[in-house]
Amino acid sequence: MPTQSSALSLSEADLQTCVIDLAQRLGWLVYHTHDSRHSAKGYPDIVALNGTVGLAIELKSEKGKVTPEQKQWLTAFAGAGFLPCIWRPADWYSGAIDRALGLGTKETL
Repeated sequence: MPTQSSALSLSEADLQTCVIDLAQRLGWLVYHTHDSRHSAKGYPDIVALNGTVGLAIELKSEKGKVTPEQKQWLTAFAGAGFLPCIWRPADWYSGAIDRALGLGTKETL
């Protein structure tokens, strides 16, 4: 796990790599669109499934803003029973992402 100072400067791409690696190690089935240029605008960065728990995950830098299209997709996923998550580097450092993925529970951020 990164130190606090490195976590707060963790890029969105690095956070994505950390989240995908951890989720896969913990048995989650993970989908990430590698080239989103031709995908629907606002689609979550990661969709993960573990048993009956589904997560729609939007990753942001500490100051990054969620767009209206991203909110629309997260709301749609929530309506389908997925748990919408907006995770930032501080969530990685605090252990909140570890807890959400490690427990496979309905803890969201």
